[in-house]
Amino acid sequence: MSDRCKYVMFDWVSLEAPILFPAHIGHNEIVRMIQSVYSGVNPISAGFVSHDKTCYGSSNSIGLKSREIDTKIVALLFKND
Repeated sequence: MSDRCKYVMFDWVSLEAPILFPAHIGHNEIVRMIQSVYSGVNPISAGFVSHDKTCYGSSNSIGLKSREIDTKIVALLFKND
């Protein structure tokens, strides 16, 4: 995992799933891309991920902020990185 990247947490059917991506890509670009392929999948939080897998901050482009639970989800999914 890089020193800092962005993420968007999606409500994906009946679970929450994060998409992590490089900081130079906009949150709104990722949302647009995912929703063009998977209609009905909506973003529920967004921000940044630090090297220690802590989620923080917010996204101005989609108007969402990070939540404490996001850190737990990202740490669980990327525990071996």
